[in-house]
Amino acid sequence: MLIFPNLPWNLLVRITYLTMSLGLTFFGLFIENLYPDDVNPSLFKTFLTIGILYTVLIIISPVFYFAKLLSLFLGIMMIYGLSILFIFTRAIKNNRKYAVFFLSAFLIFAMAIVNDMLHFLHLINTTYMVPYGFLIFIVFQSFILANQNSRLYSKLEKLFSEKIKLENIAATFQNLAYIDPLTELPNRRRFEEYLHAEWHRAIRNQTPLSILMIDIDYFKKYNDKFGHIVGDLVLKKVGGTIKSCIHRPADMCARYGGEEFIVILPETEIIGAYRIAERIRKKVLDLKLPAAITTSSKFVSVSIGCTTEFPNPGDHWDYIIDKAIKLIKNYIRQKNLEETVQKSRNSYNIVLAKILNKHHLKLFPLNKQVMIHCLHE
Repeated sequence: MLIFPNLPWNLLVRITYLTMSLGLTFFGLFIENLYPDDVNPSLFKTFLTIGILYTVLIIISPVFYFAKLLSLFLGIMMIYGLSILFIFTRAIKNNRKYAVFFLSAFLIFAMAIVNDMLHFLHLINTTYMVPYGFLIFIVFQSFILANQNSRLYSKLEKLFSEKIKLENIAATFQNLAYIDPLTELPNRRRFEEYLHAEWHRAIRNQTPLSILMIDIDYFKKYNDKFGHIVGDLVLKKVGGTIKSCIHRPADMCARYGGEEFIVILPETEIIGAYRIAERIRKKVLDLKLPAAITTSSKFVSVSIGCTTEFPNPGDHWDYIIDKAIKLIKNYIRQKNLEETVQKSRNSYNIVLAKILNKHHLKLFPLNKQVMIHCLHE
């Protein structure tokens, strides 16, 4: 009444009574959410129902009716207050956070209720203090909840930071799972996943897809002669050289296994693939790494199987890899046979055609000589 002196008396009375009834309701909900393990659910539901019913009565009925029930309602609030006091005491005993502060705020609110009861019974000459007690309780509650929210926000920030760190670690592990540790190139698993995606993209767009299968010549003999440490250095140098020969973002080179490397060239026809293959072959020779066996070259060289496909729906991407592997195996078999023939030049003559796409090895006896034809289909 002192805060709003110009408000009608009926409205002021309703506001005063509503602070008590709503205070009972919201306070119960607050306590139930704050300490759910210490609350008797059925008892609190009863008090909440009484608070809601009395609130509705204050809103819809004349002042005379709900004022007559005030003493009964205050008695119920006193019982309710004792049960809350018991809950707070139990919370303090169980070392619940901020239980002492909430108890202090509640005691202020309880003292306001006692004051209003005594004032209503004309035992003391004061004023209704429940609204002020409720306001003080809300201030206490707001301060404590703000403190809690601040701490929770700090924890959330820390958790978010930890989540980012864990995601980065997971990404690092995933990269490690896709990277060959020796050459630092994508491994076979990553290559096959990428080829699977590019194969289906080529089917959708009806574009060519080329594969280069690269094998280091006589690498097993190289390891036997120079040792595995030197062999690993050769693998790293050759892998880095192959990577330097491809420039488009969609192209990928990977270590396929052992001394084998593989390159995928999306949207590349056979002529473009041959050019890249020739570039790789020359650059590997330019490394001038000493060869284990000095045959046609005294430096480390590579054999490259090159194939291009226009995938159709229903085709599997394994097909293009198998084709590239067959090409390189045929070429290596042919090269080994050529070198065998060169060692006995007095008995054999060699005619070797250039390999372009698919190869067939055929032997034709001619005047006690063997002629090797590598025919392009």
